[in-house]
Amino acid sequence: MICSDGLTDMVDKEEICAILENSHKENRGYALRDAALKAGGRDNITIVLIEIENKKRRSIFDRL
Repeated sequence: MICSDGLTDMVDKEEICAILENSHKENRGYALRDAALKAGGRDNITIVLIEIENKKRRSIFDRL
């Protein structure tokens, strides 16, 4: 997650972690934004969420 202080000034770390852990991945950004707005939303809110899958990449040499 990359975000602006529009989120972190309004929502504490524990709540951010809880939202990320307990929300469906398609709704996490909206849930974070909504939490910041509910807390007062005094600044612009920017949130970038990136999911990295851990899959073993096969090499061309694995097929030989």
